[in-house]
Amino acid sequence: MTCTGTGFVIDSRGYVLTNNHVAWGDDALTNRSYAVEMDDGTIITDAKLVGRDELTDLAVLDIRKFWPKPLRLADNDSIVPGLEVRAIGFAKAQRGMPSLTRGIVSALDRDVVENQCGKPVELAGMLQTDAAINGGNSGGPLIDEVGRVAGVNTAGRTDAQGMFFAVPAGIAQTCARRLIAEGEIRRSRLGVETGTIDRAAHQSLAEDHLYVSEGALVKKVGAGSPAERAGIAAGDVIVRLGSCAIRNRGDLANARLFIRPGETVDVTFIHYMKGHFEPGSLSSVAPGDRITRTIRLD
Repeated sequence: MTCTGTGFVIDSRGYVLTNNHVAWGDDALTNRSYAVEMDDGTIITDAKLVGRDELTDLAVLDIRKFWPKPLRLADNDSIVPGLEVRAIGFAKAQRGMPSLTRGIVSALDRDVVENQCGKPVELAGMLQTDAAINGGNSGGPLIDEVGRVAGVNTAGRTDAQGMFFAVPAGIAQTCARRLIAEGEIRRSRLGVETGTIDRAAHQSLAEDHLYVSEGALVKKVGAGSPAERAGIAAGDVIVRLGSCAIRNRGDLANARLFIRPGETVDVTFIHYMKGHFEPGSLSSVAPGDRITRTIRLD
């Protein structure tokens, strides 16, 4: 089973980036061929799946053809709310020229539950845009004002108007490089269940004199996990992992994309007033202190 959608060339060697739900299929069928129609009318019938990643809804195909003008992905720093963008794709699988919709980047770091060919998957850290992303646009580029790819068109909200989502360029680029080099994405494991600090959580923490509005709120720590070894406990708030600032649970999920299993990094967290540490681990720490520990992720 496959879904019809859009993709774009990201490497002159012939690598095409699209959505996982566009290239989706049973694992036993990953060696099959895909049909890809290029914008000059060329139809390639033997494109191969290089790799796919469900948690970012991205996939890379190899069209086995040199393509001299790949699209360039934007730098994360240039993607800000208010940036004018255009979503390009073949809406509703229409033949001929692709369609184009125009809008702005409405917000950053959105978490979205997407139906990937019958399976609900939570996507973290998405761009929100009001440029319409219709069926068939999935996997196409969200282009900025100077022609760079700000994101990969992915999903829309059916219960709201003008709310569409794209995988941001920084995540897309990292994921694509890993898929090309290794064929899969192996994420590191910290060993925590977390939530974003919403209004209710912020109020509850403030009642205990812990005044934080951003970070990943720890709900549960796995026994024997890197988080437990670092002294992280339920109620603590993780604010940095490696080089990644953690503003919400989506940031923490995506930070693990950039850190390979077995790597050693620093984790910074704020100790919850009513939390606890294992005996002797951080006995001098006071509630509310900001703590940085060096840990090796699984």
